[in-house]
Amino acid sequence: MVIMKELKKQLCIRTDEILLLLGMEMAVFCFGELVIAAAFAWPGNTPETLLEIGTIMSLMIPLFMIAYAGIGSFGVCFNMGVGMGSTRKHLVPMFCIVTYLECIAGLCLSSLLQRLESWIFLSAYPRIEKEFDMGVVFQWKYIIVASAAITAVNVFFGALFIKYGRLAFAILWGLWILATGIASRAAKIADFIKNEKQWRFFNQILRALSEMPQQAALVAVVLVSLILALASWFLLRRQPVEL
Repeated sequence: MVIMKELKKQLCIRTDEILLLLGMEMAVFCFGELVIAAAFAWPGNTPETLLEIGTIMSLMIPLFMIAYAGIGSFGVCFNMGVGMGSTRKHLVPMFCIVTYLECIAGLCLSSLLQRLESWIFLSAYPRIEKEFDMGVVFQWKYIIVASAAITAVNVFFGALFIKYGRLAFAILWGLWILATGIASRAAKIADFIKNEKQWRFFNQILRALSEMPQQAALVAVVLVSLILALASWFLLRRQPVEL
């Protein structure tokens, strides 16, 4: 009974957040379709292939808003909920469940928008092929696992932010800069690791990861997500609130 009350409370508190997420997905999808239409309308420009820009943009919204922008909302919900009488053992799991459902809703909407975009392409540009069919991304096994991973990242970094404040924000910002730097130099780093003998161990790890079966990779993502969720609980189980 207490769990259901906490779940209803979380849903009421975060209804605006969920509606904003879904609304932004539809807005950026429409913007993507306008970009494609403008590309075809531009004089002398005839694209040879199509890219599902609207779907890609709508897919980035739940990834960004929940995994990163939603970190601050966890701190607000935690401090407000515990300060108003909710227990940590009920609030944190219910926050995770609502965030997970929000991810599912966002990814399912992206899947529907992808089908709409495919129909638009067939109707408006029947003779032009797509570069990549985004429909393969929206399989339930990917949606379920991706939602778990996004939820775990949200809660873990949110817990760090609650626990350590600005220090956690600085760490998160540093990780983001590091990740973008590594991504921009991924090919050079891979070649360096491949050619240098002292990096042979890391080369073997990268090769093993690249050859890992899909099911094993999905299980690994779920396990890492569970570890992050448990770590979040240990960070918050005795954390005082700040009102």
